[in-house]
Amino acid sequence: MDIKVTKMKCDGCVSAVKSALESIDGVSDVTVDLASGMVHLTGDDQKIQEAVIQKLITAGYPPALN
Repeated sequence: MDIKVTKMKCDGCVSAVKSALESIDGVSDVTVDLASGMVHLTGDDQKIQEAVIQKLITAGYPPALN
């Protein structure tokens, strides 16, 4: 799953996003790219999608949804 994340400005933001997403059951790998604002997650997309969105919002980094 790839998702665009807003409000990331520094390496601390990257760490916060990565930590928040790694805490979700079913997420097996998280890669965060500060320059593009993109996050790549590996896991069962159907099981983790809603949890990922809620976790990002709670952490203060809402996803850019279409």
